Amino acid sequence: NVLPLNDYQLKNVFYIQETGLLYQMLPHKTFAFKGETCSVGKLSKERITVVVGTNMDGSEKLPLLVIGKHKNPHSFKDVKSLPVDYEANDMAWMTSEVFEQWMHKLDDRFQAQQRQVIFLIESLPAHTEVKNLTSVKLVFTPPDSSSCIARKQGIIRSLKIKYRSCLIKRFVDCVEGNQEYMLTLLDAIEMLHLCWRNITPETIVKSYSE
Repeated sequence: NVLPLNDYQLKNVFYIQETGLLYQMLPHKTFAFKGETCSVGKLSKERITVVVGTNMDGSEKLPLLVIGKHKNPHSFKDVKSLPVDYEANDMAWMTSEVFEQWMHKLDDRFQAQQRQVIFLIESLPAHTEVKNLTSVKLVFTPPDSSSCIARKQGIIRSLKIKYRSCLIKRFVDCVEGNQEYMLTLLDAIEMLHLCWRNITPETIVKSYSE
């Protein structure tokens, strides 16, 4: 029941992709910069999953979906709202349950806008068919296709570069202030949100044209 892609405006065709992120981990060479003056503690292996979505003309970015390990981490205390959608499970992975809930939330969003949109999504075990969507049509693509790889290298790579730059700046500020380097999940989410806002339409369009 999905119309040909040519029948949809580029603004209504979205590409959804996910990536893992060790959100506290600084680039390795950073520790060579006055590392002895700043206590960085243990190298954290705290992992989250980040899911991004953009339309093909670069005019719209969906709110990030972040999947962590803890439903109510300590850093969320007294926080009334987050700048991203947040879910949690023991492995911080995308699951079919999380995927279905997120799809229905986005379907409500586009239904309120009276829009019919297509989501191009990699065919992975957690990405299952979702029933009762009215405004969102799902099209599953092979994960190893050249187009998928190019898009990952574009949008996700840009997001990670911006995020790592924020981490380095935070670390340098810590060094210069002779303070302990710390980063909570809330800190990471706020930085990811800021970095996501700074991804330009030009970067998005370029990733689709490769």
